[in-house]
Amino acid sequence: MIFQHVFYLFRRLKNILFLPLLILFYCSPYQKYYRYSFSETEANKLKIITVAPLNLFIGMPKELYNRTDKLYGQILDYFKQNGYEVKDNSDLKAKWDEKTAKTEGFYNPLTGKMDQNKYYKCLIDFIIEYCRSDQLDGLVIPEIAVRNAVVAGDYSYWDGVARKLEIGNEYAPSDRYDFSGSTYALSLKIDIFNNHAEQLFQSFGGIENHLRLSFKDNSKIETKENLLINENFNTEAIKIAFYPFIKNDIYPKKPIFMDK
Repeated sequence: MIFQHVFYLFRRLKNILFLPLLILFYCSPYQKYYRYSFSETEANKLKIITVAPLNLFIGMPKELYNRTDKLYGQILDYFKQNGYEVKDNSDLKAKWDEKTAKTEGFYNPLTGKMDQNKYYKCLIDFIIEYCRSDQLDGLVIPEIAVRNAVVAGDYSYWDGVARKLEIGNEYAPSDRYDFSGSTYALSLKIDIFNNHAEQLFQSFGGIENHLRLSFKDNSKIETKENLLINENFNTEAIKIAFYPFIKNDIYPKKPIFMDK
């Protein structure tokens, strides 16, 4: 997948672009500040689970390859700390590869487009078969997703978090920069299925900015270095992404940008 690194930065316009976001969140029913879908009755039945490797079922930006171990380990620890039995998943990738090999691919050779129905049927069948063979209550599918973030001042805001913009290797100083627009950011996406392949939960939690502004080479936008290694960022993303499947001390507090 190719991600175009587009960063719209306009000075002194933050109120125009940011006001609709505030209205959107303040008008959300039940003070539901972060988007999620949740089937609580069925979710309470899940005790024994497996967590799939990050982005097993969908690709990720190449700059994130070999950078996911820390975040994935924190996800496993979070489940264990909250009383779930997390079973080994060492055979999951091999079984998925075996399953997909029998489909002759998901892409139409004439159009090059993915057959979504064929893919999802394969995924649903796989979840049922895998949970049955390993005697699981459910399967957790985590994904690192590239998301749009709103830029206002020297911060970006998305999926329940606020992160300071970076310029080169430094954070943007508040007294010098007043940006508005949008940028790309990374979030933790969570999908949870029971052993009948019924989707019980989906949510997102913001991790960190994907891009930074560099004043070298004519002020280009570039991918950040050292992604996914900030333990505090990862922890906040996990707590937001898993609420209310797992209750925590972050939600239902208002995201910081709602007080701006």
